[in-house]
Amino acid sequence: MPTIGEAKASQNGHSVQRIELPVTGGWWELNTRPAWGKLMQIRKAMAQPGATDEDNINIVLQELTIKWSFDDEVTADAIEQMDIEDIGEVMEVVNNSILPLFERMVRS
Repeated sequence: MPTIGEAKASQNGHSVQRIELPVTGGWWELNTRPAWGKLMQIRKAMAQPGATDEDNINIVLQELTIKWSFDDEVTADAIEQMDIEDIGEVMEVVNNSILPLFERMVRS
């Protein structure tokens, strides 16, 4: 079961969720209430021809990351270097918080 903490402070009107990472011991903060325009931007980037599931995960994580506990900038290369279990913890939050927003977008 993931260790997920809701950040008390909101940044720039975002709902920020902090995920404690089990392998590295770091943390990752995601915007779990992105603006509709941000969702549209992500959706458009994910629809590019030839985009793989890995590409799409990188797009979502780069666009929704507020900050993390690592020195590296949040890039596709940095994300790909992360431990798969840590990515799994973050993706669980994406699946529970962000994917329902995309589903509502598709129905609209």
